[in-house]
Amino acid sequence: MRIRITESQRRTILNENRFDKVVDKVISEYGDKPIEDIIDILVNRYALDLNIINSNQRLNDFFNEKFDVLINRAKNDTGFNKWALEKDYDKNVLDIIIQKFDTYLSDEIEQTYSIKNPISQLRRLNTIKKVAGYMLTNSDTGDFIEDVMEGLINDAIDYIYTNYKTIKDMLIHLASVKKLFHKNYHSSEQIDKQFRSIGKKYGYSMIPKSYEWSFQKGGGQIQSIINYIKDVPKMSKKTRGGWQASVGEDPKRRGWNSRLWSAMLQSEIVVSHRDGKDTIYTLGPNADAFERGKLVGY
Repeated sequence: MRIRITESQRRTILNENRFDKVVDKVISEYGDKPIEDIIDILVNRYALDLNIINSNQRLNDFFNEKFDVLINRAKNDTGFNKWALEKDYDKNVLDIIIQKFDTYLSDEIEQTYSIKNPISQLRRLNTIKKVAGYMLTNSDTGDFIEDVMEGLINDAIDYIYTNYKTIKDMLIHLASVKKLFHKNYHSSEQIDKQFRSIGKKYGYSMIPKSYEWSFQKGGGQIQSIINYIKDVPKMSKKTRGGWQASVGEDPKRRGWNSRLWSAMLQSEIVVSHRDGKDTIYTLGPNADAFERGKLVGY
C-alpha cells in the first residue's frame, strides 16, 4: 500500500531545509532503482511534480541522469513502450515520463535543424522515431517527423550528387538513405528510382545486404573463395572443405565462415550444386561485378 503525504506535510517538505533532506534521501536510498520506480516515489510518496523536480539542481541532475538510462534502453530496444509501463505504474508516473519524453523529442527535433548535412538530419530523425516508439503512433509529432523526413529526401539526393564524386559512393549513400524508409513505400520508391537509374546506367549490380555484408570492397576471404573456384582447375569439385584446405584450415571443420558462404550464395557471387553426396560451388552471376568493384549491397 502506498503512503501518501498530506498537503500540510507536502508544504513542510518543500521548505528549503527539509527539501534538501528529501533530496539526500532519494539520491542515497533509491539511486540504484530504475527511473520508473524513482518517479513513483517522487510523485506518489512525496507528491512532487515535474516543475518541483526541475527546480532543484541536484534532484534535476539526478533525475536527468536516470532518464538518460531510459532513453538508451529505448534506443537499444524497440523504443519507448507506454503500454508496457501501464501494466506496472499508475497515471501519475506515466504523466511524468511522457512529459519528459515530449521535452526530449522537442529538443532533439530542434537540434536537428542545426545540422547541415541532410543525410545526417534523416538519420537523427530516424533515431528519434526509434526511441519514441509507440509514443509517435497516430500522434501529431509522429506525423510531423514523417513529413520532415519526406521533405528531406530531395535535399539528401542533391547532397549526394554534389558531394560524392564516384558513382559507387553515390549508390552506397543512396542505399543508406533508402534503408531509413524501408517501411514507407512511397518514399522508398522515390529513392529507389534514382538508385536503379544510376546503377543501370553505369553497369552496377545492386543486391540486398546479407548478414550485413555489403560487398563494397574487394579482397579478403570473398576474393579468396572466388580465386579458389576460378584458379584451381586441377580440382574438379570445388567444395567448402577444399577451400578451407587451400587456406590452411582443417577441411573437415564444420561451420567455419558459414555466414560468409550464406551471404555469398544469397548475393549470387557463388552458386551451389549437388554432386552426389557433395555440395560443390561455381561462380555466380555477380562474381564478376564484385571483382570489378561494380557490386553494391544495400
